[in-house]
Amino acid sequence: MLHRKNGEEQPYWPAGPFKIRLPFVHYRWEFAEMVQALIMFVVSLAMIPLLEQYLGVPYDVALAYVVICGIGFMLPALLGVPLVPGWITPGIPVVLLFLGDYEPGAEAIQAMFALSLTLLLTGYICLMVGLEQLENNTERGIAGTMGVVLAVYGAGWGLATGAILYLLIERTHLIGFTPDPEAPGAEKAEKND
Repeated sequence: MLHRKNGEEQPYWPAGPFKIRLPFVHYRWEFAEMVQALIMFVVSLAMIPLLEQYLGVPYDVALAYVVICGIGFMLPALLGVPLVPGWITPGIPVVLLFLGDYEPGAEAIQAMFALSLTLLLTGYICLMVGLEQLENNTERGIAGTMGVVLAVYGAGWGLATGAILYLLIERTHLIGFTPDPEAPGAEKAEKND
């Protein structure tokens, strides 16, 4: 197993923009990660009956879907990308309700594909409209930070993060902070007051 020197980056195999790290080669097996992987495995397998019922696919095809999805979940960690993928669990009941109107089989699979494309397009349009509303890099930074916190920790934390950053950066006078008049950007803060 490759070992890193104290304070240096974990060893990896370079692959273009990616940093491939394999268990037992670049890092040791951890019990906590094993337990987490087992839980993710069981949750993924729980989707098989839903795929069979709502999409009308046989067991072996549903199992193949889940295995491919599991490989997709592992790829970011193996390639050194700081991303945590997963099922959109709260959306499952709504999606199943939507798919209930379609005959299991090809029609339901096409409906699921169309729903996925619709959500992707809607997300892209919302992102572009939102970015058009932002006037400067400070606002874009706050919005980006909110988006990351929203994706990782949920809506409540995302909203709280945005409100706190907005108060700390844009509306410092509301919390009793007086900026240094010599500091860069102090003129803009005075205009906002």
